[in-house]
Amino acid sequence: MQIFIKGGLRKFLEAEREFCPEFHNKVHNIVHRYNSSLLREGDNTKGFWNEDYNSEWQEIVDKLKLNKRLYIAYGSNMDKTQMKTRCPGARVLGKTYLENWQLTLPHYANIERSEGKKTPALVWEITNENESSLDRYEGYPTCYDKIDIIVNVDGKLMSAMAYIMTDDYKKRDKKIRGGYREQILRGYRDAGFDESEFQPREN
Repeated sequence: MQIFIKGGLRKFLEAEREFCPEFHNKVHNIVHRYNSSLLREGDNTKGFWNEDYNSEWQEIVDKLKLNKRLYIAYGSNMDKTQMKTRCPGARVLGKTYLENWQLTLPHYANIERSEGKKTPALVWEITNENESSLDRYEGYPTCYDKIDIIVNVDGKLMSAMAYIMTDDYKKRDKKIRGGYREQILRGYRDAGFDESEFQPREN
């Protein structure tokens, strides 16, 4: 990874989103995994021979921190009014469907892999500051973790980040705030999706 970083990997990830999205996806997911492990107390950052990669992983995460990235909203952050407050300056790139992903509502919105299902979503371009704001709202990495998914926006394949609910958070007995579902539906309408496409699995 360090060889790629020295060769300008961060600039490539920001400037060439449509070039080899599979490579983007792989790199982003490695960085997500490293960052989550570093932020969670007690997570293992050791290798097979008990060598500790903490400082090496931190260096990679720091050097690959993007000024701008793509973010997938599938819940209340499809609501543009809410996003203006949470992420000033974020812009909508387009709408998409998350193929083979099912929208679920254990309490707040989540997505889970499910063959043959598809979930409406809105793709945003966000800044590093916007991402930090979303991390706080989503409770990253305790309540939600991150994963990159390859999406099709206006015929272009790109890798974009989504928040995925952690197993521990799914099990919590939480009640969603009033108007939460209506807010998601408002986001659906505003993005051009039909309300009938809002078909979450309740669990």
